[in-house]
Amino acid sequence: MKVILLFVLLLLFLEPSKAFRVDSTRTELLILLKERKELFDQYSASINKKSGIFGNRTKNDLKDSQEKLVSIVAADNKIMNSLSRTLDFRNFEKLNLSYDVNSYEDRIRNLLTLNDTLNNQNNIYKKENKIFQSTIKKHHLYFAMLILLLILSGFILFKKNFNR
Repeated sequence: MKVILLFVLLLLFLEPSKAFRVDSTRTELLILLKERKELFDQYSASINKKSGIFGNRTKNDLKDSQEKLVSIVAADNKIMNSLSRTLDFRNFEKLNLSYDVNSYEDRIRNLLTLNDTLNNQNNIYKKENKIFQSTIKKHHLYFAMLILLLILSGFILFKKNFNR
């Protein structure tokens, strides 16, 4: 009982994987794009910043611009990774879909073959049934004729014995 309770609690507290949820990947991508836009705006502002003498750029201004550029490249890498995961997931879905389609096509072919086989067997059994029905009708006719002969012979014997 404790093991089951522990297992249920563990499942409740574990965060589901984001790699296989399309909505979460899309949301993550939008957040990354927004973050990159903000970083680029900061970079643009840092390029235009001139805090040196006579309106020139200082070494710190250049260093700040380079740091902003590095953070933009890191954000771009995150975006590319997210897009790559999304594409991989879509390729995985397409692969699964094509596998499912192939398996369904195989199943349909097998069912069609089975249907043809069963239809052929059904036709054979129908022909045999007709033959058996005609045989039964002949036997009924023979049986009726035999009963008539027995009745006729019984009647003839009865008349012979009655006439004596």
